[in-house]
Parts: sequence; C-alpha cells; structure tokens
Amino acid sequence: MNDVTRLAPGAAFRRSLAWLVVCVALLAWPVLGNPSTYPVLVLVLLSPLAGVRFDDLSWVLSQTWIRLFLVAFLLIAVAFVLNAETAHDYAYILDFIILPLSVPVALLAMHLGARFDALRLAQLCLASAVIALLIGLYGILILHEGRVSGFELSPIHFADLAVIMGFMALGGLFVPAGRHHRYLLVGPALGLGAAIFAGTRGALLVTAALGVSFIVFYLLRYQAAKAVKLRMVGALAVLAVLALLLGSLLAGDRFFDAINVVANLLGGREIDSSSAYRMEMYSSGLRAFWDAPLFGHGWTHQLASALPYMSDAGRAGYELEKWGYIHNEALSFAVGGGAVGLLAYILWMVAPFVGLRSIPVDQQATARAYLVTTLVLGLAIAGLTEVLFMSELAKTLMVVLTCVILVACRDTPATTRSTP
Repeated sequence: MNDVTRLAPGAAFRRSLAWLVVCVALLAWPVLGNPSTYPVLVLVLLSPLAGVRFDDLSWVLSQTWIRLFLVAFLLIAVAFVLNAETAHDYAYILDFIILPLSVPVALLAMHLGARFDALRLAQLCLASAVIALLIGLYGILILHEGRVSGFELSPIHFADLAVIMGFMALGGLFVPAGRHHRYLLVGPALGLGAAIFAGTRGALLVTAALGVSFIVFYLLRYQAAKAVKLRMVGALAVLAVLALLLGSLLAGDRFFDAINVVANLLGGREIDSSSAYRMEMYSSGLRAFWDAPLFGHGWTHQLASALPYMSDAGRAGYELEKWGYIHNEALSFAVGGGAVGLLAYILWMVAPFVGLRSIPVDQQATARAYLVTTLVLGLAIAGLTEVLFMSELAKTLMVVLTCVILVACRDTPATTRSTP
C-alpha cells in the first residue's frame, strides 16, 4: 500500500497544497520577484479550508519559536499603532502578516510527508539557484542589462537571496543520503554567478560569511576522512573561483568592489560616494533613533527622521540615488519602531535557533542546524547594508523556510512527543 492510500480523507489534498506552497515560494521568486509571494500568501490563507486537526494546531501553538514569531508581530503592531500619525500608517502592520501566518505555514509543513526531508529541501534550493543563474544569464547575454534582477525585484535582494539559496543547497550533504549527491556542491557557485550578474557588492560579504560557516560545519560535523573533507572543500573552492572568473568576464568587476570598500574602511581611506552615503545615514539613523527611542518614528517615516541629521552632500546623494530607506535592517526597525521594533526584529531572527533546541537529535540534526544558520546568517549579513524585510519576498521566504526546516526536516513526525 503506497503512502497516498494510507492518508485520511483530505490529507492527500493538504499534502499537495503543502508541496505547492513550498515549490512556488522557492522556485518562482527569481522570475516573478516580489509578486511571487502573493500566490504563496493566498494559498496559505486558504489552507485552513482544507481542514485542520486540533492536535496539530495545539502542537504548533505550543512551539516556542512559533510564539516568538507571534510576539514579534505583536510588538511591531504595538509600535506602529503608537507612532501612527494617519489612518494609513496602521496599514503597514499588515506588511508583517507573514509572522502570524507562520501558524498555517507550519500546519502545512506537517503534511509534506516522509519523502520531504533536508535533502529534498536542499535540492529545491539548488533548483532555485539554477533558475536565478539562468535569469542572470538571460539578462546579461540577451537583454544586455547592466545589473540583473527578477521582475519587480531589487538587484540587491536578487543577489542576496541567490547566494543564500546556493549555500542552503549544501545542507543536503549533512544527511546520510546526501553523501551521494555531491552535485549539491555547485549550489554556491550558481548563487554566486547570479549575484555577480546583479552587480551587487554586498552579496560578496554574504558569500564570505556563508562560506566560512559551511567550512566550519563541514570540518566539525561532516562524518568523513580528513582527505575526503579536504577534497570536497577544494572542489567547492575551485567551483567558486570558476564562477568568479566567468562572472567577471560576462558582467564586469563591480561585484568585487566590496573588497576595496572594506579595505578602505579598515585603512581609514576615502570610500566611494555610494558607500559614504550609507555610512553617513547609519550615524544619522542612530541619532534619529534617540529622538523616539521607545516606539520609533513609524515605518514610512524612518528616512525623513534621519535625513535632517545628514550633511547637505549626504542628503543630495540620497536624492541622487533615489533611495527611500535606511540601508541597514536592524537600524531600520530601530528608527521605524524604536526599541520595541528592534526587539521584534531580534526575536524574529532568534526564533529559528530556539526551534532547533526543541527537536530531538536525529540523522537530520546537523542538516537542520546548518540550514537554519545559513538562512539567518545570510539574511543578517545582507541586512548590514540593505533592508530586505521591506519587501514581501524576503519575509515570506524566511518564515516559510523556517517552518519547513523545523517541522518537516526531521526523522519522526512533528507531533511525536520525545525529549529534545
């Protein structure tokens, strides 16, 4: 008797719906950009109509990491209500609706079935990086664009997410079945290639951080002889170098300017105007934060509150670049929502790690830890020079992937009661 025939009535539909949500979330964004999140949100909102078991809902609501998502949303709502100046300001609370929707997303993840595990998720992330690279190649070779991105998607977000997806593909190597799937090693090279075509310097920092993270995980947690580990790391390095060389030939060297910016900052030398505007905005944002330290200035008023503290040249530069936000995730939450908003952001980013501690150790434990670390670290490093959570895409991917990793990537069903 196959897996489908053992399912209770309606369970097969819920499983199909769960797979559809995960596949659309991971595979559509390189092509459709931010609008790809709307079918995901609609499917998630409609999913309770397919039926919800009380035991499943009770288990989801008992999870500390889910509660942290809900608390983060509540804190954001409180901050936005208390700093609202017009009726329209209240609507921005809905920008973070994906946080409470983590409950139905987790319920869906419970129905992905035994065939969905960390290896399957890694393969989907690899496919995501492949699609991103193809979009990059199409933009560079066919459309002759200077900086590639998906439809209605910032090149910066495109590059950062492509790199994160590429490195998450390596998570499949940490499960027993993944040892025979060494093609996953091309994931970072694919994501790196897409980032180079996007011409985004910050993505190089994300690549470096995730590269170090993987090597640490691989050397400490991968069960293999030292010679095997060295060969695998060497192969990964060769693929990365090839991606860098090919990307440089096709798209130019703007991507590598991040090295010069970091070197100039450390050496106290002059940096380019774009980076200088960002640095000035960071100091101005900190000063604006102290003007409303508890509840902030409002999500849409953060830039207006910081601009008066910038120099005339800095304000002119921001106007020239057409930037409408502060280029730092944590500072954006701090200025927009005060200490309450910053706490919400911290809880949001910590929640996946809290979830890891609630799961019994099994054969997917290392893969889960690597996947969560890659997801959160990638978003955190990207958030040092950009604000990803102002768009629906990054927020939705973060919550969907967290739910899938913590609920579906385990050896026993999520409702099985056992000691972590």
